[in-house]
Amino acid sequence: MKKYLIIKGASLALIIGGIIASCAKDDVEYVPISVKKTQEYEKVFREVFGEISPNQNWGFSTEVPEEAVEEVEEQASTRTVNCTHTFPSAPSSSAYKSSVPSGVTYLGSFGGDVYNRVQSNTAYWVDGNVNYNMDFGRVQNTTLYIKGTVKPTNLYLKGRSVIYVTKGATLAFDKEYSIGTNVTVYVAEGGTLKGSTSKKLQLNSATVYNKGTVTGSWIQLANNSLLYNQNSVTTTGDLTIENAGGHVVNDGTLNVGGNLKTQGSSHFQNNGPTVVKGYTMINSTNNTWVNNDSYTTGDWYYQDGSPNVINNCKLISKNKFCINNGGGANSFKMDANAYTECKYFYAGATMGNLNGNGDVKIDMGANSLFKVTETATMNIQQIGYYQYNNTYQNGIYGPTSGNSRATFQAKVIAQGSNNNYQKFIEYGAKLNVIATSSHFAFWEDGYGNANYQFFLGFTINDVYIAGKNKANKAAPALPTGLCGCGPVITYGVENKVERTIIESGRVFCEDLGQATREDLDFNDVVFDAKVIKVEEVTYTTTYADGKPTGTAVRKVNKTYYENEVVLLAAGGTYNITVDNIDVHSAFGSDVSKVTMVNTRDNNSTAFGDFIVKDPVPLTLNHVYTRIIDIPVVVDYEGDSQTYQSARYKTLESVPGQPPHKFMIPKGDVADPQWPTERKNIGLGYKTFKDWVNNGSTKFWLGATDSYYLYSKLHGTDNDPKGTVVTTVTSTSTIIEETLWNAGQTFTAWSTKGITLVNAGDDFKAGDRLRFNGNAASGATTGEEPHITLVVNNAEPYFLDSKFPEAQTDAQGNPVAVSLEVTLDDDAAARLNNAVNNSQTISLRGMYCTLNSITIIRK
Repeated sequence: MKKYLIIKGASLALIIGGIIASCAKDDVEYVPISVKKTQEYEKVFREVFGEISPNQNWGFSTEVPEEAVEEVEEQASTRTVNCTHTFPSAPSSSAYKSSVPSGVTYLGSFGGDVYNRVQSNTAYWVDGNVNYNMDFGRVQNTTLYIKGTVKPTNLYLKGRSVIYVTKGATLAFDKEYSIGTNVTVYVAEGGTLKGSTSKKLQLNSATVYNKGTVTGSWIQLANNSLLYNQNSVTTTGDLTIENAGGHVVNDGTLNVGGNLKTQGSSHFQNNGPTVVKGYTMINSTNNTWVNNDSYTTGDWYYQDGSPNVINNCKLISKNKFCINNGGGANSFKMDANAYTECKYFYAGATMGNLNGNGDVKIDMGANSLFKVTETATMNIQQIGYYQYNNTYQNGIYGPTSGNSRATFQAKVIAQGSNNNYQKFIEYGAKLNVIATSSHFAFWEDGYGNANYQFFLGFTINDVYIAGKNKANKAAPALPTGLCGCGPVITYGVENKVERTIIESGRVFCEDLGQATREDLDFNDVVFDAKVIKVEEVTYTTTYADGKPTGTAVRKVNKTYYENEVVLLAAGGTYNITVDNIDVHSAFGSDVSKVTMVNTRDNNSTAFGDFIVKDPVPLTLNHVYTRIIDIPVVVDYEGDSQTYQSARYKTLESVPGQPPHKFMIPKGDVADPQWPTERKNIGLGYKTFKDWVNNGSTKFWLGATDSYYLYSKLHGTDNDPKGTVVTTVTSTSTIIEETLWNAGQTFTAWSTKGITLVNAGDDFKAGDRLRFNGNAASGATTGEEPHITLVVNNAEPYFLDSKFPEAQTDAQGNPVAVSLEVTLDDDAAARLNNAVNNSQTISLRGMYCTLNSITIIRK
């Protein structure tokens, strides 16, 4: 608070004359009034409160919030059943860095002498102009930001170091490279980590978090490594997870051009579309392989009986599915509504011996389907026959409770060995077994020649061969609503605005006006402030046949920030502004700059003009992402007779230095009060000095003396950091049904008759058909890839969708698209007529592959 001293007559003239004379001397250095007051104040503060902790940040957040964005990556939903292993979680969005922070040292400034110049516990950034040897082997805890395209001749980092590949940047290796022990790499959205096109990219007890793109020929996880993919990982060769707790978690898209192998105590979790062109090998007694989405592979091998091999959704093996538990009692597990498909099934086989025999167990959940399009060959070791303790070690089992059943279907179910005890089959529980063509004979002439055994209520009448069971009952329909291939998909869409408080507190300011012990009252400006992160988000919940397939997927469409500031007190008598808003004027036109607002209590003996006012909300002129950045400026007009620029002081809070302002975070105390006028804050808060000294004592929770604290006014709320307020702005429902999903490839102009499912006769104008597939190469001019839906072979053809020219990713794989056509009245009528009158519906296409047709009804 500024104090006024009235001096009359000659005394005043003498003082003014002395000042003028003094200023005229050349040997006196001019000190601006703002600097002088700061120096005097800081000297007194140290005398009163002692040594300041170097870690003291005066209550303000030092974190740099995320940048405002228009769109943020979706949050993957995960579904797991019966898995005893815990997988790592995705990092927060703030863990990725889209740009290089200010103040980080540029490696290029060192010339070529990087080895001798880098320091431990220090951050650096590098771009394409710095391609020399970056050997950081003598330091640790190094942070390296990648900007532009960087192709280092050598890059070596020691433990606990971090690499940030920023947005638009590429870190590329032209030779074999190993990311070393305890090194973490974050690939931001739009960033790329690129391994050699012919050599290995290894993670050796390292971690890679990816929101951008990771590519390589062979990616190997050695020892305790983690690859967490939230966008795209592609290999032209193998992806191998080897021993000692290595993890791969896929929340995005994973394309493996070679084989995917888990070995030792390694773990794989799939939460997004995965395609493995070669084989998948689960080859240990302690692997984990969990699929929660769509997983397609060339061949699939499950050997040695790992306990956590689980298909929760859709697993397609285009050729062989081989399983041999290697003498263990574990099983291949399928969740309720899960779907597994293969061309050939080998029970008891291994990669090296398709005619091998062994322990085989499959546990299937309710309404699940295991479908073999050709032959299922049974070489199951006859162990269960000799067991009388109901452990049921071998066989194929449905659920043991509830009313729903599982289904195992194959065209042919055959024996694979001439040894009766090595061509055994066991079925159990609530299971339907369907052989659409043939099943090997069941011998019923005594245990000596038995080749089957049934458990847990399964009977011979649960086996259906060529459409009938032994009781001449027709085979039941296959399960519907399977995960990843359910015919009816419903999307529940909810748009929300989520407002999250990322910083909230009460700010106490000292105008530095009087360098006295009594005037350290920190009540010259007091205000409550919040920084609020606002996210406009869409939540989409997917339902298959009315049942949710997982948690809602959250997509952030837009992010921005808001501030809420409420002015509580103004005990200073200078012109003081908060973000260029005069605090005295904010309290009302009857408040002058010499009026002290809400700082005099009944016990105050301070002199001057006082007034009591209600709290006043302030609308700031700018938006701030940290409260410490809200400018509080003091104008020392009247104290300075020199340069105008010397009048102004922006209050600061520098860690380890005397504070001009500090903050008490909201949440701990509902309404922390400020001192009354000319009462040292240490009188009201007895442990304030401890807080200054150690940086950790929460003085606002310690002993207080209310005699020295203002009690007439209370703040607005006590919402702490992390408080979230959600407003629902709109809701809607979108239904997408699968009409056809048999798949068809068209080269030159050709026609394929199809059968629509779930069609009904309720096509309407405004319904949208989606053709899901991709263009093929080889088209010539005038033969653009396209697909046409034809009804009753009649012209004109309608619903013609032209695919864009064939597109591939960096590894040459075709890129799928969804083409959408909106039905008009004529198209809807023709489709309804075709369904009602059993007319032929055909696809006619050229140079494209069509995977499915879906409809979104109006």
